[in-house]
Amino acid sequence: MTDATRWPVREIPAGLRERYSSEGWWTDDTLGQVVDASLRSAPDALIRVWSDVRPWQSTYAGVRTDALRLVQSLTDAGVQPGEVVAFQLPNWREAVLAFYGLALGGFVLVPIVHIYGHKEVRFILAQSGARAYISPDRYGHVDYLDIVDGAAPDALPELDLHLVVPTSNAPVPDAPARIRRMLWDDIEQSAPATELGAPDPDDVCVLAYTSGTTSDPKGVMHTHRTLLAELAHIALWVPRGAPNLMGSPVTHATGMLGAVLAPMQLGEDIHLIDRWDPTRALQIMLEAGIGAGTGASVFLSSIIDHPDFTPEHAAMIRGVGLGGAPVPLALAERAASHGIVLVRAYGSTEHPSITGSRFDDPADKRHATDGPALPGVEIRMVDGEIWSRGPDL
Repeated sequence: MTDATRWPVREIPAGLRERYSSEGWWTDDTLGQVVDASLRSAPDALIRVWSDVRPWQSTYAGVRTDALRLVQSLTDAGVQPGEVVAFQLPNWREAVLAFYGLALGGFVLVPIVHIYGHKEVRFILAQSGARAYISPDRYGHVDYLDIVDGAAPDALPELDLHLVVPTSNAPVPDAPARIRRMLWDDIEQSAPATELGAPDPDDVCVLAYTSGTTSDPKGVMHTHRTLLAELAHIALWVPRGAPNLMGSPVTHATGMLGAVLAPMQLGEDIHLIDRWDPTRALQIMLEAGIGAGTGASVFLSSIIDHPDFTPEHAAMIRGVGLGGAPVPLALAERAASHGIVLVRAYGSTEHPSITGSRFDDPADKRHATDGPALPGVEIRMVDGEIWSRGPDL
């Protein structure tokens, strides 16, 4: 089944396609090709997960090898490139490997925020047509096994494989008869895949579901072209040689872009934390010599307003990009009083970067506005609405 059949989308006007291509926003690269080239080009760069329960670190080279094991395991299980694989994991090793592995294999990624419960996840799995679902057995208040096991017989019509990351030594029961259940340990026994997926750049590569505040979750489609165009925008806000501890879930748009994709493309070290605790974050900053605070406003405010925050911490924060939630002017001014350079941005899951300021813009513009329209982006203001279009939409 072609993408046009599965997920009908509007036809991009020929003039826009030509413009986005001639300006360099759109290329024939795919997400998998960019992931592969990035992991190869900085083999010694570090990826570290700070966690009380599942701490881990590896290099880009090691991550690439392990991600290719996942590709081979899925292929051996009958999941083909172009088919949908959903994953619902905290910021753990397995989430990193799932993101990169699914991209390398040419699968359609459906990242699901780990706090979503039974109703939302079953809806997402069914609507997306997911062939495989990767999750823990349990984490926090969510019983992920029951999401599958307790579903009505016809609730998950396309789901064939449930790949489980065990969080304890308790046995993991078999899934209902129609669905196969594998453990992540099985992945470790696979040889790395030697062939990568080869999707069309216009194919959908990510289905990113929003929370469905007023109704069911809404699936946002990004093609390889639109997602890679977004990476060109977000690179403006990644300070070179100054890693930040990222608390945004990698299964959310901000974490996907700011934590695992943009730093990877630039060959930067990546630091993730699976549960945001400002006290622990401040300790990690000193231990690792890294910054923090990027993402939603709460990540920065919880640090700089913490009683343990010191000038030593402030000196480690070379630049912070905030978006995805309101940024109070008072927060920007408090950050500036500590010497922290802050930029704001505006966007949505559909169009992630619509406006944004730069680190060298005047402070009053950075603090009080979300910046001008970004290169390649057009905006129209109408009554009660903001219309936008650009290469990353």
